[in-house]
Amino acid sequence: MYPAIFLDRDGVLIENRPAYVRDWSQVNVLPEAISALSNSAIKSYKVVIVTNQSAVGRGLMSLKTANEINEQLVNLIHRQGGKLDAVYMCPHSPEENCPCRKP
Repeated sequence: MYPAIFLDRDGVLIENRPAYVRDWSQVNVLPEAISALSNSAIKSYKVVIVTNQSAVGRGLMSLKTANEINEQLVNLIHRQGGKLDAVYMCPHSPEENCPCRKP
């Protein structure tokens, strides 16, 4: 077992948008996020993004697009020297009461 840090995507790593982030062009990475993920103090931890993307479940964007946004974010973080080990996403709307949705 490894110690881990779990981070939300929207509002923690990227700027939150009231109408959802629905395209990579809408992604605004918070500058402190890359710096924090590049800090040597986290090298001994697994770093995981956990994110609810209810825009998919609400039909506002496709699952493919949501996955592409996450993949581009991971690539950007890695290119800038940041540590990120995994992304877990719930694409369901709150009304679906799925077990993968984070509180």
